[in-house]
Amino acid sequence: MYQLDETKVILRYQNAIRIKLQQRESFIKRGAVCACDPYVIAINAADIDDADLDDGLPSIVRAVYPIGEVHFAYRVNLDENVREEDFDHDERVVRPYTPSVTTPKGVLASTAGFADGSMAGASAIIWEAQGDLGGAT
Repeated sequence: MYQLDETKVILRYQNAIRIKLQQRESFIKRGAVCACDPYVIAINAADIDDADLDDGLPSIVRAVYPIGEVHFAYRVNLDENVREEDFDHDERVVRPYTPSVTTPKGVLASTAGFADGSMAGASAIIWEAQGDLGGAT
């Protein structure tokens, strides 16, 4: 089964966000915008193969919030005397707190940009997996 390397996608999104935040800082220094102006980051993932494959939570969310990969927890019935209809079929979806991902060089890259304030200059992120953001990249 094919599985997208979500860590690589997250790191790519984080790099794009970092570049756009650096551009904002240069705009502020030049006086083109004020630090108090709203700033929205737009990212188009059309060049990322299978960027639209996800488990219900787009990778862009995991790039800026400390939300881990999805895990499913099931209760296993080992009692032969319990009928199938008595078995609890409720599944639990667990997303562990994940404050960082590890780069190929072993460096920890924070996934808590919005939570820890390091992206305080950005008001929002607009993300499109496979389409056009009206010219935004």
